[in-house]
Amino acid sequence: MSNGVFPFDEPVLTTYMDLDALIAATPLSKSERHIVGWLMKGHNADDIAEKMGTARQTVNVLFKRAVEKICNKDGDEWREVYA
Repeated sequence: MSNGVFPFDEPVLTTYMDLDALIAATPLSKSERHIVGWLMKGHNADDIAEKMGTARQTVNVLFKRAVEKICNKDGDEWREVYA
């Protein structure tokens, strides 16, 4: 990082880009999408619960549902390409 540029590894960048595309292609509820977005920006469950005016447990449940949907979408896409 001597020139002020952080040395990103291409496979790491590709993984993040693939994950962003996968999340965008997954049918998430509005609340699930907000939670995933806020977590990706570094907010914790307590901060998100406060922003949403809900309990931390609700945030955790919605995040778990979002992760399940994202994983299922990934499996569906994998099967379309490789099956």
